[in-house]
Amino acid sequence: MTKTTNEQLLERLMKANRKLRPGHMRPPMPPPPEMGPGPRDPHGCMRPPRPPMSREHILRVLLDYEDGVRQKQLVSELHIGAPAMSEAINKLESDGYISRRIDPDDKRATLISLTDLGRARAYEVQDEMDEHIAGLFGTLTEDEKLELIALLDKLLEDNKEA
Repeated sequence: MTKTTNEQLLERLMKANRKLRPGHMRPPMPPPPEMGPGPRDPHGCMRPPRPPMSREHILRVLLDYEDGVRQKQLVSELHIGAPAMSEAINKLESDGYISRRIDPDDKRATLISLTDLGRARAYEVQDEMDEHIAGLFGTLTEDEKLELIALLDKLLEDNKEA
């Protein structure tokens, strides 16, 4: 999936924030607020609960892997610890958002794929994120966004050499 200019800009800003923070340490995250009963469909039936944002991010990334992806690759790509990824994957599977199957190229490995429910939720998350990003960068022209991306790339490249 090709990233929009807004997505590229947000990605660079987040990367710059992480790289330029003294000590490269993340502040502790507060625990998520308690979630009430899940939303209902038009017939009044309960929908599966929505996963927390970190799991929603995993769903969005899985959109890029139509044929499935190994958990190890997700750990590497998302910079999430293996135990946390296992917990998230188990919860996503129990909620019906993903499925696992044996990798046909390596019978020892397992591929993780989105279910229809997971794909639908991943697209919802993508739309929500697109709307949020558009609001963040709505005052910039396309040329200004591209210039800012180039400046951030330069800043991040210069920071690598230091």
